[in-house]
This record gives sequence, C-alpha cells and structure tokens, in this order.
Amino acid sequence: MGIAESRNLASALHLRQLNEKVLWRINRLRTMTPAEIRHRVVQAAHIRAERWGFAKCIVPAPDLSRAASHLERSTARFDAIIVADYGKGFVTQPLAECLCRAAAAHKKILAIDPHPHTLLSWPGATTIKPNRAEAFQAAGLPPSEPAAAVLDDRPLLEAGGRLLNRWNCGCLLITLGEQGMLLLERDAEPYYIPAKAREVFDVSGAGDTAIAVFTLGLSAGATPAEAAELANQASGVAVGKVGTATVTCAELQGALS
Repeated sequence: MGIAESRNLASALHLRQLNEKVLWRINRLRTMTPAEIRHRVVQAAHIRAERWGFAKCIVPAPDLSRAASHLERSTARFDAIIVADYGKGFVTQPLAECLCRAAAAHKKILAIDPHPHTLLSWPGATTIKPNRAEAFQAAGLPPSEPAAAVLDDRPLLEAGGRLLNRWNCGCLLITLGEQGMLLLERDAEPYYIPAKAREVFDVSGAGDTAIAVFTLGLSAGATPAEAAELANQASGVAVGKVGTATVTCAELQGALS
C-alpha cells in the first residue's frame, strides 16, 4: 500500500485502541490496496498475482530481523498469535521458526493460515487452517472431487493425515466451503462440522473469520471441536454479508441461539 493507505491503516488501528506503533514502512515495497483488488476481481475471476504486478517481493534482511526481534519481545503479552501467509515474501522459514520458538517458550496459541506455494514448516504450531485446495496442494496430492459424505472422503482424509505429520501441528482445521469444516487431531477421530444453511452473498474473508474465531475459542478455553463449531457459525454469518465483513458478538450469539 502507499503512504496514504498506510496512514489510514494506522489511524484505523488507533481509533480501535490497537497498537499502531508496530507498523513500519519498507521503502520500495508495495502491496495492493483494497480498491485495486476489487477492481481486478471485477475484471476477471482468476488473474495471476504476477500479472497484477505485485508478485512475491524480497524483504530486506534488516527488516525481517527487526520483525523477528519484535515478535520475540512481544509474544509474552498475547494470548494467541495468528499468522496469515499470503505468499508475498514477508513470512519466511526463519521467521516461521522464530514464531514457533517464541510461542512454545511462552506457551501461547499459534494459529497458521498457510499459503500452499511457500511450503513453510511450522513445528509445534497449535493449529493450521488450509482450505480443501490448499490442503491437497500442500500435501502433494492431485485435486479430488469432494465426496458426498465428508467422513468418507478418503483423498481428503489422506491429505489431512499427511499434513498433520508434515506440519507437526496440534490440529488441522480444513475449511470446505459449502460442505463446512473438517477438524483433524492426533489420536482422535476426524470431526466434521456441516455448513450452516444460509444465503451466501460473498465468500471473501470467510477463511479469515474461521481462523480468527477458532483461535479466539481456543484462547477462551474451548476444545478444538467446540472452537471449530464456533468458527463454522461465524463463517456462516460472514458469507451472508457483502465484501470482507466482520462478525459481531451479537451476530455470533444470534447464530448460536
């Protein structure tokens, strides 16, 4: 984003009493603005990031070191950490290992929304949340058509089992769009949560909602299955709105009642 957008982001964080001082600008690096994303999505449903002109960038080593140091110092203050890897080059393997070490040292929840092209390792992460396509790609398996019964979907279960071992995480939450979600834990039977029947207006941000509410549930003491149920309800609310919308506590309570 440009200077004006970065200032707007800092102001928005400040108004919500969030710490905007952790933001810093890296010269010569630029990300897409929401307006640019909307414009290109309207133009075509599938456009490669390279054609947008915002392909993976190389973040200078001093800036990555600065980020790692800040995260190591700050981890103790948080209940949980969520990492959303968009494959733009900022989240590297050294940074991932730094986060895993810091979360383990302070016994904090670490939730990862991975990018299938980076193939980063997250040793000891609490949970990792790919969608179906990302799960197959990260597991190195060919895409497979969804089975009518999720718990009978052998290719999906195989992909999930591979990823549990490869990523060495506590649990895996695979989002399945209109089919709902599948929770996989070590030494436990797969747990399937069907999607809640609602009118879908926009699926943008549904995955972000899922990992946010799932992590919030874990932070509040819920079991992974309970947290997944909450995340599923929240995602159902989110897709009923236009654009990347938030879900309020009142809306989530209403969905649960």
